[in-house]
Amino acid sequence: MQNLKSLLADWILAPKTLSAIKYIASRIESILIDYRNVRNYPIEYARILDRNIKLRNIYQGKRCFVIGNGPSINRQDLSLLKNEINIVCNAFFNHEILKEWQPTIYCAGDPWHPSSLSFLLDIFDKINPLFYVFDYSLLEFLANDGIQIPSVIRDKILGFATYSSLYRDHISEQIQIDFTRPVPGIRHTPMLSIMIAMYMGCNPIILIGCDHDYVYKFFRQEYEVTHFYPESTPEMISSDQKYISVAQEILKTYGSYAKLNQIALKRGVSILDATDNGCLDTFNKVDYTSLFK
Repeated sequence: MQNLKSLLADWILAPKTLSAIKYIASRIESILIDYRNVRNYPIEYARILDRNIKLRNIYQGKRCFVIGNGPSINRQDLSLLKNEINIVCNAFFNHEILKEWQPTIYCAGDPWHPSSLSFLLDIFDKINPLFYVFDYSLLEFLANDGIQIPSVIRDKILGFATYSSLYRDHISEQIQIDFTRPVPGIRHTPMLSIMIAMYMGCNPIILIGCDHDYVYKFFRQEYEVTHFYPESTPEMISSDQKYISVAQEILKTYGSYAKLNQIALKRGVSILDATDNGCLDTFNKVDYTSLFK
C-alpha cells in the first residue's frame, strides 16, 4: 500500500513539486519540535529568564566589542578598550588587562557541571563585570547546592536557555533575539556574546580574538587549539578525524555566524571583524587601531 501511495504521488505531482512539499514538511516538523521545547521549559526557568529584561536595550546605539580568546589578541592593545562596552568569555580571566579594566559582561556558553567549580571560582575571583551570563543550569546549581557566593556577585548572575541551533535552516533572520525566552543554540561562545550585544541594543558590534584558524591548522597537520594564554593541557583536535568531518563542522560554524549576520542586518545592526589575521570571513573586516582615531 505504501508503495502504491508513493507511485501515485510521483505520478500526480511533478518531481520538483514533490521535493518542495517534502522539504516544507520537514521544516514544519523541526519548527514544531523547537516550539514544544520552548513551551515546555518549567516555570522556574521562566523566572530565571525574566531577570534578563534588565539587559534589554541598555546600550542602545552604542558600539560594543566582543572579545574572543584567540592568540591574536596578544598582538592587539587591549588598553584601548578601557572605556568601551565589551563582552568577554570563558577563560578571559587569564588576561593581564583585567588589572587595568573590567568588562561590561562576562559570559560562558557551556552547560554547567559541578566539576567546573574551580573554574567558576576563578571567574568570580578575577572578573568583576556589570553582569555575568551563564547557562541557566548554573543558577539551578547555585539555588540547590547552597554554595557560598557573596550576594554582590550572586545579584549579577543572569541565566540563558537555548533551543535548536543557529545553523539550522528554519532559524530565520526574522527571529527575535530575546533573552527573556530561549535563544538559538550556539557552537562557540562569541556567538552568544554577539546575541547579548544585539539584545543590549549595541551597534556596531566589533569582534576581536575570533581567530577560528583551527581548520587551517588541521589541514597543515597542526592539531593544537591555541588561545591567548598558555595551557598545561592544550585542547587538541583529533588527528584521526577525516577531512570531510572537519569540513562539515566548519560549515556549521560559519553557517551559524552567517545566520547571526543576517539577523543583525535585518535589524540595521552592523557586525565588524577587527580580529588580527583571523580566518572568519563572514563579517566586514576593519582595522582595530583605526577604530580609536
